[in-house]
Amino acid sequence: MTTRQPDGSRIDDLTTIPVWSTLNINVDPTSVAELLSGAVSQQEIADKMFNTTLMSNVIDSTGIVWKDRKSTRLNSSHVLIS
Repeated sequence: MTTRQPDGSRIDDLTTIPVWSTLNINVDPTSVAELLSGAVSQQEIADKMFNTTLMSNVIDSTGIVWKDRKSTRLNSSHVLIS
């Protein structure tokens, strides 16, 4: 998972992260017209459909929920169990 922007800054908005969706069915009408006129190939359209998309296009909202109320500690330090 990406934890920084390409310039090294922190990610402020999780909805702007590029993710893989199952299928990007939002094909631009201009692309369809170009396909019908022969200006682009079917493969070029397919490549756009299986490309990454912004998380905001896939989900409605984001949030972080703490599900485990128990916090394991060792020598007064938090312990991460994976």
